[in-house]
Amino acid sequence: MVDWKNITVGILAFVLVVCAGVFARPLLWKLNLDVKDAPNTFGLQEAFNVAEEADFTPAAKVAEDVAQATKELDISPSLNASTDIDIDDDDCGPITKAEAQYTYDAIKSAPLIRSPYPHIYLTPVYHPRVFKCVLKHMPVGNSTAFVRTQKKPRFSIRLTSSVSDKSGLNNVAFWRSFSKELGGSRIAMLWVERFRSVLKERGNLKKPSDVLYNLDLSRDTSGWFIKPHTDSVAKLVTTLYYLPPDTSNSDIGTAIFNGGKQGKDLKMVKTAPFVPNAVLAFAPCTRSWHGVSETALDKVAKRDTIQAFVRPRTPVKSKGEC
Repeated sequence: MVDWKNITVGILAFVLVVCAGVFARPLLWKLNLDVKDAPNTFGLQEAFNVAEEADFTPAAKVAEDVAQATKELDISPSLNASTDIDIDDDDCGPITKAEAQYTYDAIKSAPLIRSPYPHIYLTPVYHPRVFKCVLKHMPVGNSTAFVRTQKKPRFSIRLTSSVSDKSGLNNVAFWRSFSKELGGSRIAMLWVERFRSVLKERGNLKKPSDVLYNLDLSRDTSGWFIKPHTDSVAKLVTTLYYLPPDTSNSDIGTAIFNGGKQGKDLKMVKTAPFVPNAVLAFAPCTRSWHGVSETALDKVAKRDTIQAFVRPRTPVKSKGEC
């Protein structure tokens, strides 16, 4: 005898499952999540963070938060970044696995801001000890460690895990460890994953061996600027780490613009606060307009950053839409 009751219950259950899928999929699309990848990439909580519309904290709140952070780090607002940090050379040993994980977790959980194009602004990005040691061992003044890399006054040092003892850097062992742990393929691939939605059309980027992560310790001096641009196709992810000792020049960060592919009628949307231990990151695309004002460095002697770029090991397709 046919059990119509069980058959009816089964049919109703099937209909409910189908309906749930039909209604849930548009919701996930609305959140800009890939239905297959969302639960597996960073977990549900992180996936919703990625989907959430976020923005830079208002400037006054940034100053308040960073003032508290610098107080906790024992960093004086009038700090000379190379000489006055209350930390001994013996305390600036190699980056530990826990400190590397601190940065990894911070990047992994940072909200993805979708307007005017996908980008991340995060502070703090480095473990407090690591950032203090970065400031402690920044080259002093116009150190011979820096090499002029542009016609405009930008001076840089390539950071690698094998940086030479003759590079002019202080505490070369620290910088080697920094480059290995915080400039290696693990962090590079994490940045790729964070911007996978922009990079999906740019080639098969699935393994650490598919990418390189170049780090340049850079110092811009008075007269340096860069007009709005989207970055070259040779860059998969641009990551700009800010290294000021205090918040006194928070307005000289990278400006973000809204505009089309041709860069016509660009409108500045906001400026990433140039504050200690922050990073601005984005995947270059057709609308990733950004720049630094011609007057930004008029009032400061220097602007220290780590200019770091995730690059493909083999040529990739042109920049995609975003």
